[in-house]
Amino acid sequence: MYDVSLIVTTAQGCDDTVTYANYIQVYDQPVANIVATPQQTTIADPVITFSSSSNGVSDWFWAFGDGNTSLDPPSVSHMYSSDGTFNVMLIVSSDYGCKDTAYIDVTIVAEPEFYNVITPDGNGQNDVFEILNAERIPNKLLVFNRWGNKVFEAENYQNDWDGENLADGTYFYIFIYGLELQNEYNGTLTILRQ
Repeated sequence: MYDVSLIVTTAQGCDDTVTYANYIQVYDQPVANIVATPQQTTIADPVITFSSSSNGVSDWFWAFGDGNTSLDPPSVSHMYSSDGTFNVMLIVSSDYGCKDTAYIDVTIVAEPEFYNVITPDGNGQNDVFEILNAERIPNKLLVFNRWGNKVFEAENYQNDWDGENLADGTYFYIFIYGLELQNEYNGTLTILRQ
């Protein structure tokens, strides 16, 4: 609380002072913060939960970066309908009209896409097993021959395996991906040496 004093001086030089004790009160400004769980996910599981542990807040305004908004306090889940990076904004307000704003970027990664033939002949086309978007998400790749023997394994596969030292033929792979490696895709891969 702050006191306010008013001093009045007449043209003749007379003055008087009036003081109002505890006349102005300055309220604490709320502090906005955002936690996104998870901060990155795939379009297969595009739900992100946002929470704010801001104190002294009476109103929350969420803008999810995709044109959707919410007034839900202080935790809200949002489902994205497309992949991309989205700038999420939170505006918090106190009972006294004081405001603060926070931002966080979240990323929705497109589903991986698999090419099923490699021709490791060094011509720059189909020389490696390519999985689109693999490098954008945590993953694990396992490749097996037709007898079920593991011939290749990689964590966080970076589209760099060329099937070196393997014979032409069909191989089977398991691609496990997601922040907690919760998604799995199984497929076949053909190696053709020309």
